[in-house]
Amino acid sequence: MSTNRYLQTVQLDIFCNTDFLGALKEDNCIGAAKFTMCMKQLKARNSTGSVVLDAGDAFMGTPLSNFYYGKPVVEMMNENEYDAMAIGNHEFDWGTDRLLKTLNTANFNVLSANLFYNHGEKVEWAKPYVIVKKKGVSIGIIGLSTVETPYTTASSNVKEYVFRQPIKVVKELIPKVKEDGADIIILLGHLPVYFNGGKPAGELIDLVDSTEDIDVAIGGHSFIPYATLRNDIPIVLTSPRGSMIGILGFALIEKLIKL
Repeated sequence: MSTNRYLQTVQLDIFCNTDFLGALKEDNCIGAAKFTMCMKQLKARNSTGSVVLDAGDAFMGTPLSNFYYGKPVVEMMNENEYDAMAIGNHEFDWGTDRLLKTLNTANFNVLSANLFYNHGEKVEWAKPYVIVKKKGVSIGIIGLSTVETPYTTASSNVKEYVFRQPIKVVKELIPKVKEDGADIIILLGHLPVYFNGGKPAGELIDLVDSTEDIDVAIGGHSFIPYATLRNDIPIVLTSPRGSMIGILGFALIEKLIKL
């Protein structure tokens, strides 16, 4: 019996944004309705192969969102079928109790691998990572929060937490994520990129420069739109308040054997 070998291309699309900041109304920003329309149009091109990610600071920022403690933003994210969200510093602006009530209605994964209690245990309400499957491909998503959080929100709101250095946490996690079957690893961090003398710097750059075996790095926090290829790793940060959706495409070639 002869064996015929086939090559199959699997197309994956990653859509991301950051620092939505409760920008639900169409006043000096795109607004939730147009943002949702754009996201759905993008996803329609590859409905079963789309990954939708938020890099944090989604809720606090406008009277409408603040009044309901970010719940309308969660509803918008549920409507857009987000796969995961990283915890940003402003998620703590109303305290953990309020945050958890808001996240209670979320249909997406809430991630922060470097968020620990002071006594050393990992927080139970934010996963370090998640693996989602799209078109048979296992995608590992590691979430991270900025170490700037204790002084970019009210310090009293995070006094029970420690934000560990992302580099060490990620290096410890990658073997575990691979062991759990990830074909692709995405870093989804509320981590900034700054520019020092015109050169990119900051937590996300340091992480990419120090970490092997990752495929994509998505950041936030710094309000600077940025896209580049660094060490052969795509890095993406979008503009805030829903004004930009980051798009990354992967074409994975699988070998299929048909008898």
